[in-house]
Amino acid sequence: MNICFVMRKIAGRGGGAERVLVDVANELAARGHHLEILSYEPRRVAPFYPLRFGVRHINLLKPKKAQSRFERFVDKYITAPLLRLPLVGPIGKLNWYLTHVPFTKALRRHIVANAPDVVVAWMPPSYAPVVAACRGTGTRRLASTHNEPSQDYENPLRWDPNPLDRRIRLNALGEMDQFAVLLPEYKDWYPAEIGKRAVAIPNAVAKVDEQILATAERGKLILSVGRLADVKRHEVLIRAWAELGKEFPDWRVLILGEGPNKEALQALIGELGLDGKVKLGGQEI
Repeated sequence: MNICFVMRKIAGRGGGAERVLVDVANELAARGHHLEILSYEPRRVAPFYPLRFGVRHINLLKPKKAQSRFERFVDKYITAPLLRLPLVGPIGKLNWYLTHVPFTKALRRHIVANAPDVVVAWMPPSYAPVVAACRGTGTRRLASTHNEPSQDYENPLRWDPNPLDRRIRLNALGEMDQFAVLLPEYKDWYPAEIGKRAVAIPNAVAKVDEQILATAERGKLILSVGRLADVKRHEVLIRAWAELGKEFPDWRVLILGEGPNKEALQALIGELGLDGKVKLGGQEI
């Protein structure tokens, strides 16, 4: 099959959703399918995780050096100022158009020219563009979700803060042929007409060699890996360990990741008297 994965931003990004996408794309390519990963972003670098030979990453955003002087003028003096205006009334609609329609048009040109068998929208910023870009082409549309649903559609700090986009990205799932959720209970969060298209597919993981497992040393360690940001809720683990750690004094907690909340989390560890019991390990053990 000719398969396109679409993720708005993947260049140089080392997150969990990016890792799962690359793992799935590489495995499908190993099974003989033709794979493309399409993005639309200003960074002109490769994905952080290595792609199998034959898996192509294509950035659909036109490079600035390829833009005309008029296009650069419009971006700098018209589009950019408009995108900074408050998201109210008609301005909210205009903001949504400027943010998402150019991506949709570039995606549709690629789909019409290459006729993939299926397009997989990966994460909320790509749901509505994929639905619109595939209309009338006969291409099957799938989506892959990677969060607890309320974080994707109720948290204004996730994805595009425009209230209009939160509504559009949810409705877009109702036009997918199917979409994947991580846990079966997540299906129940969606309105019935949308939820009936959901199927539970957990994240894939690579199988560890049995000999490695047999000889691995076990430690009394709780490991959490994720960006140090509000959405990852590391503070819940730290506060919980302030209580649970009393019952398990020979265990320790290691949190790996970097992000804007590092200083606040380190202060919380000190405040709760967890120095030496809970450690922020950065990006290396």
